[in-house]
Amino acid sequence: MGSQFDKILAAIVDTKTALQQDIGAALLGLGLLQAEHRKLAYRVQETERNMADICSAHKAVTHQVTELIDRVRRLEYRAEDAEGRNRCNNIRLVGLLEGVEGNDMWRTSRLGSKLRRPLTDSHLSSLWNWRTDCQIAALSQ
Repeated sequence: MGSQFDKILAAIVDTKTALQQDIGAALLGLGLLQAEHRKLAYRVQETERNMADICSAHKAVTHQVTELIDRVRRLEYRAEDAEGRNRCNNIRLVGLLEGVEGNDMWRTSRLGSKLRRPLTDSHLSSLWNWRTDCQIAALSQ
């Protein structure tokens, strides 16, 4: 009976030694996993911080783009308005087509005398009214 007891005791000691080795290996593996977990947690925090920075930068860029689009629209409107005003200030000469007078000297001299007349106040006021009408038309567009 003593030898069987010794066999059982030896088996228990062997099992205990094997379990201690397995537990040591498991603890070593657990330590490695914990270290890996800490590294991954740090990387996740860094990634979240970077994402927050990117989101705030995106919001700022979006706001700047919106402001720039509004500014471009205002500048386009101003350019169009200035273009329209510039067109209204141009002097347009209305006259006769080339060669209308023909060979008739009487007609040529009569037209020449009419074209050489000085501008009167009525001419100037009609030009001023025409310019004002152009400005009103440009503003209404």
